Amino acid sequence: MNDDWDPNESSSREHQRSAQEFPTADVRPLRPTLYRRFLYSVRMWLVACMCLAISAGLVIYSITSTDAEILIHFDHGQGIKSEDALRFRGINVGEVLAVELSPELQGVDVRVSVNHAAAGVARKGSQFWIERPRISLTEVRGLDTLLAGQFIAVAPGPAGGAPVTEFNGLAAAPAGDLVAGGLRIALRGAQCGGMRHGVPILYRGIQVGHVLQVGLSDDAANVEAVALILPDFKRLVREDSKFWNASGIELKFGLAGIQLTANALSTIVLGGISMATPSNPGAYALPDQEFQVHEKPEDHWLDWQPDLSTPPTS
Repeated sequence: MNDDWDPNESSSREHQRSAQEFPTADVRPLRPTLYRRFLYSVRMWLVACMCLAISAGLVIYSITSTDAEILIHFDHGQGIKSEDALRFRGINVGEVLAVELSPELQGVDVRVSVNHAAAGVARKGSQFWIERPRISLTEVRGLDTLLAGQFIAVAPGPAGGAPVTEFNGLAAAPAGDLVAGGLRIALRGAQCGGMRHGVPILYRGIQVGHVLQVGLSDDAANVEAVALILPDFKRLVREDSKFWNASGIELKFGLAGIQLTANALSTIVLGGISMATPSNPGAYALPDQEFQVHEKPEDHWLDWQPDLSTPPTS
């Protein structure tokens, strides 16, 4: 037996050994699992929505920036071919994709690609024609086709017109440009006289408009014309205005001999239509109002002195 044994020391060692062998817990605060999953889910949804928005934007841009394709029906191709230009105001706004015979062999179908920036030229009321050289007493046009080749020209329809993808092309260029703000009137006469395409409409010898097109009436009993009065002069045309043929040369016989009156050379060569408005003018002429074209003016028409600076009284 060991006399040096100390029960207190033995008990202390046992206590230390037990303390070392007994497991202890390391308690630390943890982030809530559900909250962390919620944040992760939100981030994923945000990323997905951003990707979807970007994809939709790219699709919309691709669709809206694509050139439009239209189909134009012509009676004759007149030498037009693929890669020829579509032009408006002298600049290219599209290109011919293909030229084919119509299924019934009654004409030519021309497929044209219209630039996205100029898509507005293909709308309701637009007119298309194949431009070619034309030289006459009243106009010279299309000379650039002698060097650059033929092309399709377009005159857009009224602003705000609905987009259209199929058109019937004109056999020739329009008879004249409808100037914005001008007044279109109808003229009727027993004979053609001075009514020819492009001839001037004269007021006191000043050109205030021109004839756009001429043709026979439906019953072939009269000659009908469409004329354009320029915007600055449409106030001159009233419902009681008079029109007559301006031959350019007038002969009068009297006791004093023969009196010769000659207008401008262009009127002598081309002819024209003169007009006058009464001294007490009526209401403004309406668009497409019809006027009779007389062979010659009555004497008192030439003496009219109307004040056309103020609007007519009701």
